[in-house]
Amino acid sequence: MQTKRDSLISLILEKIAIGTLRPGDPVPSRNQLARKYNISYVTVDKALRYLTDSGHLTAVRGSGTFVAPPKTASWSPVNRIYSIFHSFSYFNLNLGSVIQNDLDFPVVFNNIDDTDSSLYFPEFLRAGAGVVWYYPFISRIYLMDMLKRAGVPMLLLNRDYGDFDCIMTDAHASLREGISWLLEEGGRNFALIYARQGTAAPYRASRIIAAYENLADFGISLSPENVYPMTHLYDPEELSSVAYRIFLQKKMPKCIVLLDSEIAVSLITIGMTMGKKPGEDYFLLTFDNDPQLAQFRGVGMLEQMLSLFCMEAKKFFFSNSIDRSKPFRKYIKAELIFGGRNA
Repeated sequence: MQTKRDSLISLILEKIAIGTLRPGDPVPSRNQLARKYNISYVTVDKALRYLTDSGHLTAVRGSGTFVAPPKTASWSPVNRIYSIFHSFSYFNLNLGSVIQNDLDFPVVFNNIDDTDSSLYFPEFLRAGAGVVWYYPFISRIYLMDMLKRAGVPMLLLNRDYGDFDCIMTDAHASLREGISWLLEEGGRNFALIYARQGTAAPYRASRIIAAYENLADFGISLSPENVYPMTHLYDPEELSSVAYRIFLQKKMPKCIVLLDSEIAVSLITIGMTMGKKPGEDYFLLTFDNDPQLAQFRGVGMLEQMLSLFCMEAKKFFFSNSIDRSKPFRKYIKAELIFGGRNA
């Protein structure tokens, strides 16, 4: 249960977040706040002192207390972290144990379904709260923007939206290593398969751009018949059409870059019905580690380093060496692992 001091802090932060109080606006006097919310002058004073010390408000002698410009807000101590997931989350981040390790004070962790995130907005504004978003939808940007304006420590994982603090998989460096492996194994005849960019999966844009940039850097020219932008990733008819066009070519590409691992097993299975085996007839590179792909030789998987995400998140929330005046951005290269090692 919130104390009266924390309730007033949350109320003022919420007014700042939604724009009722803007930078430069005066805050009601201590006496006015005490009367309006039926709390003591001392409690009001403690709340305003906290907000001033944390950089959300600024006191001008003889004039009063005002909302501070966003750039002057400092990092508030974090002792409670809200982790916002989708119900279909495939991330397995042990964020709590990594962050709590070696800290000399306890941190409370709360897991929240994304569909309930707006209901917790007042909780996010409480003193000491921090928020982690696990690949949030674009539709959440409005809520994230309000939290940022309120000075809530907030970190996005695997989403890069504007100037929000984030940790991302480095698509360019990851694909560069994978494409280099394909070149060594299969030569320069490449095919590229990817789902078209959409708002539901904004990360695809960075992967598509990185794939084209790396192929160009290596001097690889893709012929039009070997580029397959899929409209509906999970449409079996469209996938079968792509597979047949690849595997039945007279000069079949030996190297296939697939930017969505969800359809990798299906693609391989269709190819095997036509007598085309990975590791023999072609080599496949795909994003993410799918355990089902471990059985196939000739398959390289770019496994996202989620353990490093956790370590960077710990630095973000608790390290004194972070420059809070700049956006926090970390790009972590995926690890290239191979299937069929024990086959």
